[in-house]
Amino acid sequence: TETSSPQALTLRPWTPRSSGARTGRTTGGNTMNEKSNDEILSQKLMKLQRNSRRGLLLFLLGFIGVVCTLVGWLFGQGEENKLPILLFTAVLLAGIATTLLCDKKRNVLIQSQMGEELRAMTEGAFGPDSPRPGLTLEESLLRQVWPQGQNWERCKLEQTHTGRWREVRFSAANGTLEHVYQVKRDQTYSDATEEVFAGLFLTVQIKNAPAALSQATEEALTRAAGTPPEVVHLEPGRLFLAIHTPVRFAQVPLEADPRNIDNLRRGFQRSLEYVQGILDVLLQDRDLFPAGKGGQA
Repeated sequence: TETSSPQALTLRPWTPRSSGARTGRTTGGNTMNEKSNDEILSQKLMKLQRNSRRGLLLFLLGFIGVVCTLVGWLFGQGEENKLPILLFTAVLLAGIATTLLCDKKRNVLIQSQMGEELRAMTEGAFGPDSPRPGLTLEESLLRQVWPQGQNWERCKLEQTHTGRWREVRFSAANGTLEHVYQVKRDQTYSDATEEVFAGLFLTVQIKNAPAALSQATEEALTRAAGTPPEVVHLEPGRLFLAIHTPVRFAQVPLEADPRNIDNLRRGFQRSLEYVQGILDVLLQDRDLFPAGKGGQA
């Protein structure tokens, strides 16, 4: 049985709380607690951001050191350069590890402190997550629609949400596909990976399945997504898109300034609006939805 669509499908423009409300003069202790929690979260995120930048500096220092040492090695420094190379390589790896660890802690912290609020924003825009076979993004579906010849063995999907937008069902997720192969080093074999795709996956339940998207729709999609779709797969009842984009669906962007937690909320909302814009383009295609918006035939 189909569930009814959410009452408020369109995201309202987000506005920060008024300064008066933040003082707690009109709403009492709850607002003061919200302010305090936001300030504490902001301080923790800013500390992680500083540590992440230190990691980046270590990476740059190590990289420059390794390059300079190798150049000296090529010009006859020989055995004397082995120790500096090892030291600079250790600095480079420490920088990478520090940056990755800080980014991971940042995501965990945001999810633990703001997870319910961000989930409510997603459900307010697209309704509750309602998995549907053949529409919800999962590895088995990707293997059906992904072009032959682009081999991948490892799939990672994040922030998968199956919902509705203007009466049309869809599923969106951030994902990466990797080709895993073996390389031989020092008489032993080890796994190596090569990224095949990283970006946004999107499936949409459609009315018709034309042979291809129209030129007008492809151009409008490119404008809405900021880049042409890397994969377009049409079949009866379903459209699949893979878009190589830095925008992370239903996720706070890394560049969001943590000095004000409202910046994180705005960044999260923009990630939802990004998908809404892509869906709106598809809903205008009469070949996909003969009755126009929402396919209300």
